[in-house]
Order: sequence, then structure tokens, then C-alpha cells
Amino acid sequence: MPRLPHPPDAKRSAFKKFAALALLPLALLFSSCEESKLFVLLNSDGSGRINITEKVLTSHQGIQNQQVLQAIAISTLGKFVEESEGVDAWEQLSFNFTPQGDIVVSATALFPDLAKLDLATTAENQTLLKGLKFDPGDAAEKRPASIELLSPVKLVPQQKLPGGEPPAESVIAEELSKTRDVWAEQEVNFRSEYGRKKSRVTFHLPGEISGSSNFIKEAKNQVYLEVRAQKMIDSLDRMIGDDEVAKAILETGGKIMDNDGAPPVKPNTFNELSFGEDKPIRVEFSGRTKFFDYDSAVIAARENPGELMQIIQEQIERTKNN
Repeated sequence: MPRLPHPPDAKRSAFKKFAALALLPLALLFSSCEESKLFVLLNSDGSGRINITEKVLTSHQGIQNQQVLQAIAISTLGKFVEESEGVDAWEQLSFNFTPQGDIVVSATALFPDLAKLDLATTAENQTLLKGLKFDPGDAAEKRPASIELLSPVKLVPQQKLPGGEPPAESVIAEELSKTRDVWAEQEVNFRSEYGRKKSRVTFHLPGEISGSSNFIKEAKNQVYLEVRAQKMIDSLDRMIGDDEVAKAILETGGKIMDNDGAPPVKPNTFNELSFGEDKPIRVEFSGRTKFFDYDSAVIAARENPGELMQIIQEQIERTKNN
């Protein structure tokens, strides 16, 4: 897929360093996808449908040839189909072009177990579902069903901290000053280059919500989590600017931004900076609704794959045979 151009800043090496590490948890920032949405319709047994919709940026590359755009769209959908795991069948594959020349692709996957679903998407939107925990609950024990997502800061390796004594106060002060100086120079570049990118996952649940944290509730049985690049940049800005948070990171011997991984900040602290609450990203709900018959839906999708799905399947077979 086309890559994002480097920013026209004279200090490119510094920007590249930060682009590689400052927002490691948000892989969506470094893809060609500007907007990504997941909508999960969940049965009480953990099976369900998930619709993926992504806006893939091609206009900024100057691509106008319709055949090339169509090939990119089919290739993007093919990545969904070929590389995703925990999917039994696909349905409703489609794509269209925006007036600006970008591509919007959409596909729906049928999955037997939400906890084992591993999507492969252009936006790496699967990071929002990576490590997801699903508990169907137990009515007899009065234990509600629940979904819990990993904090974005847990999606990448943590920094390898140096051993020995904690750094001296003078070292912490020097590192903090240096970090703030470089960030002050690069913040505008980050916001202009990545600020419009966003990703959202919505769960339509098989029962009424009894409690949630860091999700946004929009109906009695529906919540969503939205990850906006602008908000993640705000989180980093607060992390650098907050003496207490910044010093707590630097006192470990780690750095707020480092090539070795994410900053050694507590996941719930990162959640609070990003989503508002010093708690896990979690929703609890009751009820045993079955929105649709899963087995019948899989059979129907396999028997009537649709023209676009047939094209993708044929391409995958040709690739395997070659």
C-alpha cells in the first residue's frame, strides 16, 4: 500500500525517531488508513458478526487511474480475508471511491468466538481487539458477562529498564528538559501529519449494560471506544507536561519516548490520560439474547459468496499455486 510521505521538516531524523516510538500504541497513525470502524454484533455465546469499514488514503498519492484504485481496493479486502484468523465466513464485501479519490472498503466477518478473533486490516484496527477478554458470565452465580480491552500502552513491548540504582535527580531533570524541548519543536508536525486519523470499535451487546469504564455508552446495550490520533497526541503532551507522571516514568530509568518500546507508564494511567478514567477498558452486561442463528448464517455466506468474494478467493488460490 502507498506509504505516507515524510513531513517537510528540516529535522527529519528527529521526527522519524518520534514517529517510530512516541505513539507506538497507535499503529493506526502509521498506516494509509485515515478512518477505521468496527461494529460488533455479539450473540450471548460469543459468536457474532463484525463489520469492518475503512477509508484508505490514495488521493494524496495522486492515484487517479480507476483500475489501479480498484486493484488497491480488492487487495485490501483480500488482506482481510486471507490474513484474518478466527473467521468462519465473509459476507457483504464492497468498496467505493470518494469524490476526493480515496477508497472506502467494507466487509463483514462471521466469527464463532470473539475472544479468538484476530483481524488483519489496513489500519491495524485489530489492535483495538488484540488481547480482548470475553467472559460469557454465569447467571447461576450472578456473574455478569464482560468484555475487556487491553490498554493501548499494553499493545507494544515495554521498555527494557536499566538495572541498578534509580537515576539521580539531576539526570531526571536533564532528561525531562530535553524531552520537552524536542517535543515543543515537533508537536505541530505530529498534529498536522497524523491529527485526522481515528479508529472506533462499537459493541452491540446481547444484554443490558450493568457497568462500564472508559467505553462510551450510547444505548442500553451498546458501547464504543474511539481512538483519535489527536487525542493520543494530547495524551503524550499531558504525559510530557505533567511533572508527576513524567518524573514517575523517568525515575524508573526509562524514558517517555524510546526506541525500545512504550513508556513504563501504568496501563490505567494511560487509559485515564486517553479515555478519562483510571480504570480498565471494560463493559459488563446481562442477558442472553441471540441476534441471529450463527450456523445458518455461515452456511448461507459460504453458499452465496458474491462476485467480489469469488474474485478474491480466485486470487488467493492463484497466489498459493504460484
